[in-house]
Amino acid sequence: MEWTSTGSSIGISVWGRGVGVGTGGAGLEDEGLVEIQNLDGKKVYHLTDAGREELARHEEDVERIWRRAHGWKDWGVHLGPETAEIWGSWGRLSKAAFKAAGGGPGDVERIREILDRARRELEEL
Repeated sequence: MEWTSTGSSIGISVWGRGVGVGTGGAGLEDEGLVEIQNLDGKKVYHLTDAGREELARHEEDVERIWRRAHGWKDWGVHLGPETAEIWGSWGRLSKAAFKAAGGGPGDVERIREILDRARRELEEL
């Protein structure tokens, strides 16, 4: 299997190995798992034989991560500079909902109703 990737895909693989996104491809290159090539000003990552073996050892984990990542792709068309201003509000809303959810089953149902009502109002815009 030939596998070539740019930064976003390598980040998912790094995250999947539990290394942490901050490590980046250079850490994988140091481990002999990838070779990095500069192509038209972009870094392109090629798996080495050792990298393919590592992926094979963690195949289930990698597949699970790619399934989760695939679910986020639909969001990409909605993420841009024009949406940056709502990220803070969305984060605060999420934090408040998660915090309130610790109160008990009745609270969880009420939180769900509040969030569903907010979603419907936004869809009406």
